[in-house]
Amino acid sequence: MNLSDSRSSKIFPLKILFLLIAAILVQSCEDNPNDLGLIFVPASDTTRTRFLDSQADTMNIAQTNYKKYINTSLSTKILVGNYQNYQSKFMLKFKDISPDYDSSTVTSAILTLRYSDYFFENETGQTSFNAYRMNADYNYSTVTFDSVPSSSYGTISMGNYSGSPVDTQKVEVPLNNQLIKDWLEYAADTSYSNKNFGIIFVPDAGSNVIKGFYSSNNDLAF
Repeated sequence: MNLSDSRSSKIFPLKILFLLIAAILVQSCEDNPNDLGLIFVPASDTTRTRFLDSQADTMNIAQTNYKKYINTSLSTKILVGNYQNYQSKFMLKFKDISPDYDSSTVTSAILTLRYSDYFFENETGQTSFNAYRMNADYNYSTVTFDSVPSSSYGTISMGNYSGSPVDTQKVEVPLNNQLIKDWLEYAADTSYSNKNFGIIFVPDAGSNVIKGFYSSNNDLAF
Protein backbone atom coordinates (compact mmCIF):
# COMPACT_ATOMS: atom_id res chain seq x y z
CA MET A 1 0.00 0.00 0.00
CA ASN A 2 1.43 3.42 -0.93
CA LEU A 3 1.36 6.64 1.13
CA SER A 4 -1.58 8.24 -0.70
CA ASP A 5 -3.84 5.25 -0.04
CA SER A 6 -2.97 5.41 3.65
CA ARG A 7 -3.99 9.09 3.84
CA SER A 8 -7.24 8.47 1.98
CA SER A 9 -8.26 5.68 4.34
CA LYS A 10 -7.71 7.99 7.34
CA ILE A 11 -9.49 11.00 5.86
CA PHE A 12 -12.64 9.06 4.81
CA PRO A 13 -13.68 8.05 8.39
CA LEU A 14 -12.99 11.64 9.51
CA LYS A 15 -15.38 12.96 6.81
CA ILE A 16 -18.12 10.58 7.94
CA LEU A 17 -17.65 11.62 11.57
CA PHE A 18 -17.78 15.31 10.60
CA LEU A 19 -21.01 14.83 8.65
CA LEU A 20 -22.63 13.00 11.55
CA ILE A 21 -21.70 15.76 13.98
CA ALA A 22 -22.98 18.43 11.58
CA ALA A 23 -26.29 16.59 11.11
CA ILE A 24 -26.78 16.39 14.85
CA LEU A 25 -26.01 20.09 15.28
CA VAL A 26 -28.39 21.13 12.49
CA GLN A 27 -31.24 18.99 13.90
CA SER A 28 -30.81 20.43 17.38
CA CYS A 29 -30.96 24.01 16.10
CA GLU A 30 -34.56 23.85 14.77
CA ASP A 31 -36.25 27.25 14.69
CA ASN A 32 -39.55 25.89 16.02
CA PRO A 33 -38.85 23.36 18.77
CA ASN A 34 -41.73 21.29 20.01
CA ASP A 35 -42.76 20.98 23.66
CA LEU A 36 -40.14 18.31 24.28
CA GLY A 37 -37.37 20.52 22.93
CA LEU A 38 -38.59 23.62 24.78
CA ILE A 39 -37.77 22.15 28.19
CA PHE A 40 -34.10 22.16 27.22
CA VAL A 41 -34.11 25.77 25.97
CA PRO A 42 -33.71 28.64 28.49
CA ALA A 43 -36.93 30.69 28.74
CA SER A 44 -34.97 33.86 27.99
CA ASP A 45 -34.07 32.45 24.57
CA THR A 46 -37.68 31.75 23.51
CA THR A 47 -40.89 33.68 22.88
CA ARG A 48 -42.44 31.63 25.70
CA THR A 49 -44.97 30.19 23.25
CA ARG A 50 -46.10 26.67 23.95
CA PHE A 51 -46.94 24.30 21.11
CA LEU A 52 -49.68 21.86 22.06
CA ASP A 53 -50.38 18.64 20.26
CA SER A 54 -53.91 17.48 21.01
CA GLN A 55 -52.86 13.92 20.25
CA ALA A 56 -50.01 13.94 22.76
CA ASP A 57 -50.74 16.72 25.26
CA THR A 58 -53.50 17.07 27.86
CA MET A 59 -55.39 20.35 27.85
CA ASN A 60 -58.45 21.76 29.56
CA ILE A 61 -61.19 22.90 27.18
CA ALA A 62 -63.77 25.42 28.37
CA GLN A 63 -66.18 27.88 26.79
CA THR A 64 -68.43 30.70 27.96
CA ASN A 65 -71.50 32.08 26.21
CA TYR A 66 -72.67 35.65 26.75
CA LYS A 67 -76.08 37.22 26.14
CA LYS A 68 -76.79 40.93 26.08
CA TYR A 69 -80.43 41.94 26.38
CA ILE A 70 -81.49 45.35 25.08
CA ASN A 71 -84.65 47.40 25.30
CA THR A 72 -86.55 47.69 21.99
CA SER A 73 -89.31 50.14 22.93
CA LEU A 74 -88.17 52.57 20.22
CA SER A 75 -88.31 49.96 17.49
CA THR A 76 -90.62 50.54 14.52
CA LYS A 77 -91.64 46.87 14.69
CA ILE A 78 -93.01 44.63 17.41
CA LEU A 79 -91.96 41.00 17.12
CA VAL A 80 -93.74 37.90 18.34
CA GLY A 81 -93.27 34.20 17.67
CA ASN A 82 -91.01 31.17 17.98
CA TYR A 83 -88.29 29.96 15.66
CA GLN A 84 -86.17 27.02 16.78
CA ASN A 85 -84.44 28.22 19.98
CA TYR A 86 -85.50 31.85 19.53
CA GLN A 87 -88.60 33.42 21.08
CA SER A 88 -90.02 36.92 20.97
CA LYS A 89 -92.80 38.42 23.08
CA PHE A 90 -94.17 41.93 23.11
CA MET A 91 -95.86 44.10 25.70
CA LEU A 92 -98.54 46.67 24.99
CA LYS A 93 -100.13 49.32 27.18
CA PHE A 94 -102.78 51.92 26.36
CA LYS A 95 -102.15 55.14 28.27
CA ASP A 96 -104.03 58.40 28.69
CA ILE A 97 -107.43 56.70 28.57
CA SER A 98 -110.25 59.15 29.22
CA PRO A 99 -111.76 58.86 32.74
CA ASP A 100 -115.19 59.63 31.30
CA TYR A 101 -116.05 56.08 30.23
CA ASP A 102 -116.06 54.21 33.53
CA SER A 103 -119.81 53.72 33.34
CA SER A 104 -119.66 52.24 29.85
CA THR A 105 -120.61 48.69 28.95
CA VAL A 106 -118.03 47.01 26.73
CA THR A 107 -119.70 44.79 24.15
CA SER A 108 -116.72 44.20 21.86
CA ALA A 109 -112.99 44.91 21.95
CA ILE A 110 -110.70 44.28 19.00
CA LEU A 111 -107.00 45.06 18.75
CA THR A 112 -105.89 45.74 15.18
CA LEU A 113 -102.27 45.12 14.18
CA ARG A 114 -100.77 45.58 10.74
CA TYR A 115 -98.16 43.11 9.53
CA SER A 116 -94.90 44.79 8.50
CA ASP A 117 -93.85 42.08 6.04
CA TYR A 118 -90.97 41.18 8.39
CA PHE A 119 -90.31 37.56 9.26
CA PHE A 120 -87.48 35.59 10.78
CA GLU A 121 -86.53 32.57 8.71
CA ASN A 122 -89.92 31.20 7.63
CA GLU A 123 -92.06 33.49 5.49
CA THR A 124 -95.02 31.12 5.28
CA GLY A 125 -94.77 29.98 8.89
CA GLN A 126 -97.63 30.05 11.36
CA THR A 127 -97.93 32.95 13.81
CA SER A 128 -99.77 31.96 16.96
CA PHE A 129 -99.90 33.85 20.27
CA ASN A 130 -102.01 34.65 23.34
CA ALA A 131 -102.47 37.92 25.24
CA TYR A 132 -102.19 37.88 29.04
CA ARG A 133 -102.93 40.54 31.63
CA MET A 134 -99.83 42.04 33.24
CA ASN A 135 -99.90 41.76 37.02
CA ALA A 136 -96.91 44.02 37.65
CA ASP A 137 -96.01 47.52 36.56
CA TYR A 138 -93.02 47.87 34.24
CA ASN A 139 -91.26 50.80 32.65
CA TYR A 140 -91.62 49.94 28.98
CA SER A 141 -88.69 52.16 28.04
CA THR A 142 -86.24 50.05 30.08
CA VAL A 143 -87.74 46.56 30.20
CA THR A 144 -85.81 43.70 28.56
CA PHE A 145 -86.70 40.14 27.63
CA ASP A 146 -85.03 38.63 30.70
CA SER A 147 -86.60 41.09 33.17
CA VAL A 148 -90.18 39.85 32.72
CA PRO A 149 -90.64 36.43 34.36
CA SER A 150 -93.77 34.41 33.68
CA SER A 151 -94.90 35.08 37.26
CA SER A 152 -95.45 38.76 36.36
CA TYR A 153 -98.40 38.05 34.07
CA GLY A 154 -101.57 35.98 34.22
CA THR A 155 -102.27 32.51 32.94
CA ILE A 156 -105.73 33.13 31.48
CA SER A 157 -105.74 34.21 27.84
CA MET A 158 -107.29 37.63 27.23
CA GLY A 159 -107.14 37.22 23.46
CA ASN A 160 -105.41 35.17 20.81
CA TYR A 161 -104.47 35.00 17.16
CA SER A 162 -103.31 32.29 14.81
CA GLY A 163 -102.54 32.71 11.13
CA SER A 164 -99.96 33.57 8.51
CA PRO A 165 -100.24 37.25 7.54
CA VAL A 166 -98.66 38.52 4.31
CA ASP A 167 -97.63 41.91 2.87
CA THR A 168 -99.10 44.63 5.12
CA GLN A 169 -102.23 42.71 6.04
CA LYS A 170 -104.28 43.81 9.04
CA VAL A 171 -104.66 41.33 11.87
CA GLU A 172 -107.58 41.54 14.30
CA VAL A 173 -107.16 40.19 17.82
CA PRO A 174 -110.41 40.06 19.87
CA LEU A 175 -109.72 41.01 23.49
CA ASN A 176 -111.61 40.11 26.64
CA ASN A 177 -114.39 42.64 27.28
CA GLN A 178 -113.82 42.69 31.05
CA LEU A 179 -110.15 43.49 30.52
CA ILE A 180 -111.10 46.67 28.66
CA LYS A 181 -113.79 47.51 31.22
CA ASP A 182 -111.12 47.31 33.94
CA TRP A 183 -108.94 49.74 32.01
CA LEU A 184 -111.82 52.24 31.80
CA GLU A 185 -112.55 51.88 35.52
CA TYR A 186 -108.88 52.33 36.45
CA ALA A 187 -108.64 55.45 34.28
CA ALA A 188 -111.40 57.01 36.40
CA ASP A 189 -110.19 55.65 39.74
CA THR A 190 -106.55 54.65 40.29
CA SER A 191 -107.54 52.84 43.50
CA TYR A 192 -109.52 50.35 41.40
CA SER A 193 -108.46 46.79 42.20
CA ASN A 194 -107.64 45.69 38.64
CA LYS A 195 -104.83 47.97 37.51
CA ASN A 196 -103.97 48.81 33.94
CA PHE A 197 -100.44 47.42 33.71
CA GLY A 198 -100.95 46.47 30.07
CA ILE A 199 -100.85 43.09 28.37
CA ILE A 200 -98.17 40.80 27.06
CA PHE A 201 -98.34 38.69 23.90
CA VAL A 202 -96.69 35.31 24.25
CA PRO A 203 -96.28 32.84 21.36
CA ASP A 204 -97.61 29.34 21.89
CA ALA A 205 -96.52 25.94 20.60
CA GLY A 206 -98.36 26.52 17.32
CA SER A 207 -95.94 29.30 16.32
CA ASN A 208 -92.96 28.36 14.13
CA VAL A 209 -91.90 31.80 12.89
CA ILE A 210 -91.17 35.22 14.37
CA LYS A 211 -93.11 37.94 12.59
CA GLY A 212 -93.09 41.71 12.92
CA PHE A 213 -95.99 44.13 13.18
CA TYR A 214 -95.85 47.90 12.91
CA SER A 215 -95.49 49.72 16.24
CA SER A 216 -96.65 53.20 17.16
CA ASN A 217 -93.14 54.44 16.30
CA ASN A 218 -93.77 53.77 12.63
CA ASP A 219 -95.78 55.73 10.09
CA LEU A 220 -99.21 56.50 11.55
CA ALA A 221 -100.80 55.09 8.41
CA PHE A 222 -99.78 51.63 9.64
